Amino acid sequence: MLQFPDTLAEHGLVELAARCLASGRPVDRLVLMAIWPLGKLQNVVLDLQDHFEALVYIVSGGRPVPEWLRPVHSQKQHTRKSVGADDQQSESFDVIRPARDRTFHARIASSTEWTDLELLFRTLAEIKAEPLILSMPIDAYAARGVSHSTRELYYDRMRDLAERYHFSVIEFEQRDADPGFLIAHREHPTPRGWMVYNRALDDFFRKSK
Repeated sequence: MLQFPDTLAEHGLVELAARCLASGRPVDRLVLMAIWPLGKLQNVVLDLQDHFEALVYIVSGGRPVPEWLRPVHSQKQHTRKSVGADDQQSESFDVIRPARDRTFHARIASSTEWTDLELLFRTLAEIKAEPLILSMPIDAYAARGVSHSTRELYYDRMRDLAERYHFSVIEFEQRDADPGFLIAHREHPTPRGWMVYNRALDDFFRKSK
């Protein structure tokens, strides 16, 4: 989480706890123990907010919860701001931003997650598993300004890693700019996208029998 600060955006207590946990120093362990009850209390408050929203939804017969009754979550505010900023970008996918393209290229080349993924693949190979790797396509809306050739580096590297361990892999790369497959800015499949996933899983299990 500390390697990706965006996951801790506007969550000071979580960030402090993560830093104390990661440091390993005795004094930080004491700080972590001291703020632990605050974290638990925060979780209770968030659970109560979720229960309240569910109760209002049920009582109102399924109508959306009015905004003035909806609890304010800092993360939701942060997400709305980010999405709003992206929506203002009207440039075509064909427009390449060299600085963003180079940054994306460097991140794909040096990301530590490749090491984590290979450790997972090695474990699966050692237990003689025969998995199907379903790799989420890059959200081209979120990666606007990055060239297709640079995005292709991710797909090539994923294929090479899967082939090294003789695993089947489906990357859906042809759909990374398909608004009917991914919810724009959400990096999450649409209902149609989930059907494609389901079909891929069904085909895989039928062939494996």
